[in-house]
Amino acid sequence: MARALALGALLLAGVLLPHGVQGQRPKPRPRQVPARAPAAAAPTATPDVRPAVVTQGRVDPRLDVNFSAVAVPATVYVGQQVTYQIGVFLSDEVSQRLRRNPEFVPPDVRSMLSYDLPSPSTPMGREEGGRHFDVHVFQRALFPLTAGRHTLAPARLTYSLPLSNTFFSREETHSARTTSLSIVAKEPPAGGRPSDYAGAVGRIAVTARVDTPTSRVGDPVTLTVSVRGTGNVSLFPRPSIALPWGDAVNGAERVAIDSGVALVQGRKEFEWVVTPRREGTLEVPALRYPYWNPYSEQYEVALTSPLALRVGGGALAARPSVAIDSAPRLTMRTSYRGALAPPFAQSPVLWAVLGLVPLPALALGLRQRPRRGRASSAQEPLQRLAAAGHATPSELRRAFASAIVARTGVGATAMTDGRAFVRAMRRTGITSETAQRAQRLLAEIDRATYGGGGMTSGDTLVRHAAETFAAIDAEAIPGGGGGWGAARARTSALLLAGALLGGVAVAAADDALDAARFQRGVTAYDRGDYPASMGEFRDIVARVPRAADAWANLGTAAWYANDTASAAIGWQRALRLEPLADDVRGRLEATPGFRAGLFGDVPPFPVDGAAALGVLLWLGGWAALAWSLLRQRADVRSGALSAVGGGALAGMLAIALAEVHAGRDRVVVVQAERLRSAPALGAEASSEVMTGEAAVQTGAQGVWSKVRFSDGRTGWLETRRLTSLAVDQAP
Repeated sequence: MARALALGALLLAGVLLPHGVQGQRPKPRPRQVPARAPAAAAPTATPDVRPAVVTQGRVDPRLDVNFSAVAVPATVYVGQQVTYQIGVFLSDEVSQRLRRNPEFVPPDVRSMLSYDLPSPSTPMGREEGGRHFDVHVFQRALFPLTAGRHTLAPARLTYSLPLSNTFFSREETHSARTTSLSIVAKEPPAGGRPSDYAGAVGRIAVTARVDTPTSRVGDPVTLTVSVRGTGNVSLFPRPSIALPWGDAVNGAERVAIDSGVALVQGRKEFEWVVTPRREGTLEVPALRYPYWNPYSEQYEVALTSPLALRVGGGALAARPSVAIDSAPRLTMRTSYRGALAPPFAQSPVLWAVLGLVPLPALALGLRQRPRRGRASSAQEPLQRLAAAGHATPSELRRAFASAIVARTGVGATAMTDGRAFVRAMRRTGITSETAQRAQRLLAEIDRATYGGGGMTSGDTLVRHAAETFAAIDAEAIPGGGGGWGAARARTSALLLAGALLGGVAVAAADDALDAARFQRGVTAYDRGDYPASMGEFRDIVARVPRAADAWANLGTAAWYANDTASAAIGWQRALRLEPLADDVRGRLEATPGFRAGLFGDVPPFPVDGAAALGVLLWLGGWAALAWSLLRQRADVRSGALSAVGGGALAGMLAIALAEVHAGRDRVVVVQAERLRSAPALGAEASSEVMTGEAAVQTGAQGVWSKVRFSDGRTGWLETRRLTSLAVDQAP
């Protein structure tokens, strides 16, 4: 029996016939409900409120398990929600056989923020091809951060089914994947955009309140603006405010997100600390908050109501600029030293040399071995033949040719051609007369060697060979070889020297430009133009990351420009380059969260100091050990081994200090935010971190970084709110 609850047409759903019974589903019949009283017409049909994946997901009725995904809508504006839905369609047979819930892995989402949405507590149903499927739905809200086409990778599903209906039956694992999806994100149109539009997208309403309706001149009042609506609440921008009767300083931000509904909604509150400068009945004017409404596709403006504030008389504190001008300013470094050299403990050559130091001691510790005789040179056979006064032709030719090759580098091939031999000898610096003399002597020895007869004047040929080689040795270019190889070596050396000189000249020119830029920064600081001073020093450190003087001055200028984050970064980078710089260390103690002392953020001990101590102990220990082995002094060995161990410990300390000073895992917070318990904006927020606080980065996931602060706080922050302190990395 159907009961009419409202005026209008009521559709009665058809009755489904049991599976296997022939028949047709009757069409719904509209029934007119008579009016009892004047009222608005009711809708003609109850809308289908089931998730889109239930009705639009791809289902193959021949399969017992279907896995499908949809993204609605497929085209959105940047900052508008896309609902990503995954549906698991299980037939009645599979639903009865499943022993455990299927497991699925959603795709990794990039360039988009995501929030998990609630899924239906009970499975829904869908009829397809005469079969009934139970549908289990998972939903996630996605917010594109950039315009363009975003591709979602396929999701993966894993489930297990028993091979039979018995209790102890083995299970067989199956897997399925969805198709990849594309989302197109568009920028809000430029036409009709308000001049004060800051990028908010959604349906938004704003309200404002003050913590007290009455105050006095100089007493701060907290103004809170609450921005509520649907959309990417966590990225709603801060409203702009201008108060002609007071000073407003940005305060905290609080975000509350409700992802328990189909469209993510929530509230983001912005605080200002307002200090009245005059008394009377004042008014906080209505604040404008322009936004793009993606559902009406037009720009709209939300307004707050004006707030009345009664301000009584009082003493007004000095303006910050006046207080700063009256107090003595921090001094700047006036000389520029350029890039500081890296610690010599980081040199691979040093470690290679230290690795070779133990070899003498180790060699002395081994059993003595017979010494090998000194290798004879190629000239010695000819000298022995000359001393003996006689030789066979073959012995004389071999000795004479080997001596020429060793002294001049002229090969045996050139010796077979008289003219080529003379030219080759001339290129080594030998005179024409001596070259021709050597060629004639070689020809005479060849005739004696290959002519089949003995040497009738052996003593004469041996003496002539010795005299000829003596002349060659006196005239040839020192170092042997010569020829084209030596010429190429000289040319390469000249080119290398020229390149080095050119590089030194270019580096000197760059240093001169940086020094001039450094002086301009100091001059701008002296006249109170802190932003210009920061710009000059920032240009230097962008090109020369190891310029400690520029980093120190950048931090000082940023401190007076009320840029706490840049001040902390500049001073931290300068102190890590110069751990003994007392001027920078004292200023860093004024920044939030900096730990001083030996076990603080930057230990006041240079890397080279620990390395030098380690090198001395290492060298002294191994030298003493070698001496004790040589002199058979066992009483010295224990002290030598202790020195070697101390050198190794000092080396390990130098390595640890170098890692700490390098700052590769150290970061500074550049935007205040609250720590999250997980890498998601919807995760639970814990303690708040301040701008300028230093932390250790312990992990990363997507656009999130896990950080640990000196007081033990640990959590996740967006990477864009952090800046690295790595000393060799350009800012």
